[in-house]
Amino acid sequence: MLLARASDKKEDDGVRDLIYETFSTLWFATSDDVDRVHSSAAIVTPLRDTTSSRMNFVRDTARQMIEVITISSASKHLANLVQDMLNGQGEKSEEKKASQRKIDRVAAEKHCAKIVACLVEELVVFEENRDNLSQKEAGQQLVSILTTLHVFAEASPSLLLGHYDNLLHYLKAENGVPLTSESSIVIQVCRILSHLSPCLSSLNIQQLLHGEISKDLVRIAYKFGMLAAGAAVECLVKLATHQESERHNPLMTALMKLVRTFYTHLLKMKNTAQDLSKLKDKERNNIHRALSVLGYICRHHHGRSQAIINGDVQDFVEVTPPDLTWENLPSSCYIIFKTYLSKRDTSTKCKALRAIAGIFSSYPRIMLAFEQEGTLCKVMSIDAKPELQLEALQCWREILITEEQRIESGEAKRQMESKADITTSKKVSGDQDGDASLIGACCIQHAPRIFAMTSSVDPKIRLHSLLLIETLLRQGLVNPMEMIPVLFGLQGDLKHAQIRLCAHKMLVEETEKRPDMIRQLLSEGIRHCYDFQHKIYKDTDAITAVTRNKGPNNIVQIECIFGQIFRDSVRNSRSHSIRVIKSLLNRFTSKDPDDSPTSRVPLLSFTSEVLAYLPYNHLGDVLYVIHNIASIVNLESNEVLAKMTTFLRCYGLSEKDAGTADKVKLRRLLNKSQFKKEDKMKFAELCAAANSIVLLVRLSTFLREAYSGVTTARLMEYHPGEKERITDRGISRIDDTLAFHSKFPHAISPDGKQVDLDVLVNQYIEFCRVCKDYDLDELPHNT
Repeated sequence: MLLARASDKKEDDGVRDLIYETFSTLWFATSDDVDRVHSSAAIVTPLRDTTSSRMNFVRDTARQMIEVITISSASKHLANLVQDMLNGQGEKSEEKKASQRKIDRVAAEKHCAKIVACLVEELVVFEENRDNLSQKEAGQQLVSILTTLHVFAEASPSLLLGHYDNLLHYLKAENGVPLTSESSIVIQVCRILSHLSPCLSSLNIQQLLHGEISKDLVRIAYKFGMLAAGAAVECLVKLATHQESERHNPLMTALMKLVRTFYTHLLKMKNTAQDLSKLKDKERNNIHRALSVLGYICRHHHGRSQAIINGDVQDFVEVTPPDLTWENLPSSCYIIFKTYLSKRDTSTKCKALRAIAGIFSSYPRIMLAFEQEGTLCKVMSIDAKPELQLEALQCWREILITEEQRIESGEAKRQMESKADITTSKKVSGDQDGDASLIGACCIQHAPRIFAMTSSVDPKIRLHSLLLIETLLRQGLVNPMEMIPVLFGLQGDLKHAQIRLCAHKMLVEETEKRPDMIRQLLSEGIRHCYDFQHKIYKDTDAITAVTRNKGPNNIVQIECIFGQIFRDSVRNSRSHSIRVIKSLLNRFTSKDPDDSPTSRVPLLSFTSEVLAYLPYNHLGDVLYVIHNIASIVNLESNEVLAKMTTFLRCYGLSEKDAGTADKVKLRRLLNKSQFKKEDKMKFAELCAAANSIVLLVRLSTFLREAYSGVTTARLMEYHPGEKERITDRGISRIDDTLAFHSKFPHAISPDGKQVDLDVLVNQYIEFCRVCKDYDLDELPHNT
């Protein structure tokens, strides 16, 4: 948990400094601090000997890190911590001189090198004690050690430069552990070697060329799942194309043999059938593996063909297997990938799309051509299969994150400097890596569609479209003004906590950056939330603005889904809270020409729930709501009642009985007159207008009961423009208040063909009773 909070960029600086100081003391202490650390280091693993040497302290640190990885799987957070320590963060390095910071970094690197050496020793100890462990225990322990080594390889690859040869035999996948652990082992070793590849010298490369690493990596690509195959392919490509490698080295030979095998299979199978779902599972799985492996290879391909670099897809040619070379591989694969993307089998289309995305990672201009052809629009359209839409979202996000990591890790700079055709003038102009922005530009072109996908009926599409928006926002590629209403809408995704929490986290971050924008868009966001639920939940009874959770003593606690946003950005200012409340109350008086009276009732029910359960902390806000409700009821109720009386008079209801007729008498009159369908619809619209008045009266009654400070005397003397009273501050809702009732029975069937007259009669009678019982005398006369 501490590692996760230290990695969180939004965490308070004081908390992060304290966490860094804690781990600096536990794991990264200097030689002079070892004696002081011994007592506190036992927090995770009790130390055997309090007088242990420096190496014993480092060994215990290594074991503690392995335990943390085993228990929490927090490898990413641990990698961030190690990287920050190596860069001098967490030690208030900005207060130190440059020379001292350099000394600290060198000391930290030496200390980490000792930890790595101890981790390698732990591998030796593990092998010695393997016979005493079960297969499952051996697999878990070996994966934890290798994952911890991968943490240091990711933070500083040079730390493992003298130890990588101790890991190569694990690539044979003959470790006597379960298959899942075997897969994790080869993944970690392949990733370590991939991180290490830029640091390898000519001598290191020559040693690898004379070993069996090429056979091991090819075997992994054939034998294991796609995650392991991808890691093996990445490692093979980086070693085969290393700048210290000869052009026709054994690794490149093995790589091209693997490429031709899968390429030949795809050529052979592409014309077998248009609908590949009719193939046997084994044949289709072989096609999927071929697409995936070639896609992974293209993802790490870097060639010099100007046609490929410039994205001139019209010049791409599908070559025969003997003519396939490393240089023309991306162009030939692009053509064959698009062929499989046009097949009718959805799973094959997804694999082909992911393979094409691998080409886009290396050559962004090809993605630009792909977008201009309209293919990108097709795979993301509403007419595409949900699985294909989901795959597109995942691919674009992975490409953006890969490019972000490439820039932050310095790999982009190294690739740029390795290109001989980039002159100093080009470097100064800043256009030497301009293609990296094309991927984001293509996504921006389809931002409206990505926003629309957050309202998909498929929760997986909603989640991954939100994650893509989060990535685009972090990289400055999307307008927050367009995104915030979408995030408000996802607060209504009550059945999928992960989506709602992710959207809420993004809203909190935007609240800290742009509180004024949140306040301005809150009312619009509430409407987006209602529209979202109305689309996702076909039953209007499922539409709600509150959550219900059990609190202490099993008391059900009802909270507004916008409560935290209201606390953080609105209620601290009376003027802001009044503005938000006023905009919500205006929904009851404004008439949208696109909404019929009957369609407005669910929206007003939703709005009334928001007003009922917002976490008010000032009595003036509650009084303002009640005061404005009185004004609306006073103005609207008589008009609505007059319309209903006039309408019912045509069917035998006298003015004397209007507003006092009981259900039986009114039902008898309406049956006798034989209501036509259009008459029933007209009556339903009048009842819908009456329901909006009933909702306001219910809300007023609820607020009077829920807040103890709302008395008759206080209501009589309240004025919206009055000076703020100190005694009105700090109110809270009474927990045992009856829940607010905002729903109405459905009078019209979903298909609009049937009208329930009994429901309409009940709504009319309730409205008449409300108009009669609502006491305006308890309210200020200026209402």
